[in-house]
Amino acid sequence: MRCIMQHAAIFAVAAVGLSSNSDLAWAGDRDPWSGTYFGVTGGAGYGVFLGNNQKLGNFVIGIEGEAKSGSGAQSLYIQKSDLADVNWALSARARFGVLAMPSLFVYGLAGISAVDVIGSPGSNWYRETVAGLQVGVGAEFKLLDQVSLRVDYVYTDPASNVVGTTGSLNVPDPAVGVLQFGISYRF
Repeated sequence: MRCIMQHAAIFAVAAVGLSSNSDLAWAGDRDPWSGTYFGVTGGAGYGVFLGNNQKLGNFVIGIEGEAKSGSGAQSLYIQKSDLADVNWALSARARFGVLAMPSLFVYGLAGISAVDVIGSPGSNWYRETVAGLQVGVGAEFKLLDQVSLRVDYVYTDPASNVVGTTGSLNVPDPAVGVLQFGISYRF
């Protein structure tokens, strides 16, 4: 857990550093889709995210990091009969999309994810950390200049053969798709 918090703090400093002084002004002084934001997600577990967007005409591009922790953050099938729990997950991704309306941002995302998996197929207990690609789509609706609601479908496909803390684990299809809802605050 301490490692997750350290990574989240590093990402927070980087995201704030990417925003200019004008991005940190009151919402009335700048475009509400540009600047640094943070929020929480729920759906398959709970998480926090932090990011920075830049509006370019009707297009919005940005970077985002997300951390999920706790038992049951998600579950996935390691083999047909073996269920594993995700202890924690970290993601770094790019978001890119278009403003369908002034208050509606529709986007795609792509990035990387690290997932700590705990399971016990048969009588063997294991804990593995796998990394892989992440893609998805979503929509974010601006309620106020600084507050928005969002829904994402995020598909994560970790590496298929990894070495973890207990040896080698052959993971035939660890891919998982998650529908999550969130609220964000821009500052």
